[in-house]
Amino acid sequence: MTINSKNYFSNSHSGGRVKRIGFVTSTAFPNLDEDDHIMVKNAINQYECEYCIWDDNEVQWQSFDLLIIRSVWDYVHKFELFKRWMKKIELLGIQVLNDFNIIRWNWNKNYLKELEQAGVSIVPSLFVESTSIPKSLLQYAQEGIQLKKFNKNQYKFVLKPCVGASSYGTYQFTLDNWSDYQQEFSNLVKVSDMIIQPFVETIQSDGETSFIFFNKKFSHSIVKHPSKDDFRVQENYGGTYEKNKNLTQDEIDIAQSIMDYVGKKGKILYTRIDMLRYNNRLCLSECELFEPTLYFMNDDKIAKKFVSMIGENIAKPSDRLVSVSSISIDANVLVVGSPSEIVRGRAKSVSSPLIIGQDELMITKIRNVAI
Repeated sequence: MTINSKNYFSNSHSGGRVKRIGFVTSTAFPNLDEDDHIMVKNAINQYECEYCIWDDNEVQWQSFDLLIIRSVWDYVHKFELFKRWMKKIELLGIQVLNDFNIIRWNWNKNYLKELEQAGVSIVPSLFVESTSIPKSLLQYAQEGIQLKKFNKNQYKFVLKPCVGASSYGTYQFTLDNWSDYQQEFSNLVKVSDMIIQPFVETIQSDGETSFIFFNKKFSHSIVKHPSKDDFRVQENYGGTYEKNKNLTQDEIDIAQSIMDYVGKKGKILYTRIDMLRYNNRLCLSECELFEPTLYFMNDDKIAKKFVSMIGENIAKPSDRLVSVSSISIDANVLVVGSPSEIVRGRAKSVSSPLIIGQDELMITKIRNVAI
């Protein structure tokens, strides 16, 4: 189904006003990733839906009841702009899933430190702050061994930025060829904290196991395999995936325990928990709450399940209503904190919104509202 990203589409003929959902994506994926198409096919039976490129200035964001973050994989290269877009959406009072508090927590892989401190087994990681005096990759590898984070005979390692998507900035190096990657590491650590990890050999034999959750409940599991010439499992590097045919309840329970911890942090529609087997136990590689592929695999049953969870998460007007309590200045624009319906100009107590400022944020004159 090919739909122009500026047009809405819906097969719903139910009575009353149909909820409008924007699937937020990027220029490279104007109609979302292909894996999501079966989900959208089901969503249009219940909602008005639109593909929205997050940095397209023509999108009328205030027209949506809900935004669902999907293929925004270019945010890494426009990080400051993306953060400003998030702020704009927050000021418009539009519900977003997963919510922005979760996304802010998740977009920096330093969250792995918190999970490790909470008792989660993670792939052993040495975190390097961008503000620290950089050392050589060899020194970091040796430090990890000395701290007993890495096995004493560890030879292969992986470096990756704490802020990144689709294996951006991820490289494998060894104790012998580390100098070939030193300059790349030095460039990356100037703009992002970094992680040094042991290369987990089982990714070649067992693959990476992903557990997908909808509304914090386990849905399905897949196994991703790298190509024989690479260690990254993403399809753009030649990786493949398959349904997990050897899933055990113990493995689901491990993933669910991680989900239960993370789930306390806010409204979560979808989660993908990626795990690798290291030293004979499942260890968390990443907990994806921002823009993960969810592996619908053209399975109508999985897609219907996801769409049903959308309905459970759409905020009722009473859930979104908050008292008007503050006035703030942001980017030279006066913004009145208010109920989302008021900010979006739908309530009777609001005059027509005024559009001012470079960011075109709305100001409303609020009447008959107790402060």
